[in-house]
Amino acid sequence: MAILTYSLAEDETAAWRIVFDRDDLLLYIAFEKNGVPAKPIDWISVDDFLACRPRDDLHKRALERFLMIMSCALTAKPE
Repeated sequence: MAILTYSLAEDETAAWRIVFDRDDLLLYIAFEKNGVPAKPIDWISVDDFLACRPRDDLHKRALERFLMIMSCALTAKPE
């Protein structure tokens, strides 16, 4: 399984990450607490991530970063 991750937002206690499974072409969001990586069973769908109201500043920063990444990807000129 080829997994790529990208940090959306993090602080000293937690982190939100994009998780991309290249083999299965699946995109998830992972929440890590106290440096412990989230298990695949705990990853959430992008739909669920976008549907919930941010519960704190870190979550809000992660959401804003995800939206920025998506906007940039969708407006980039193809090669």
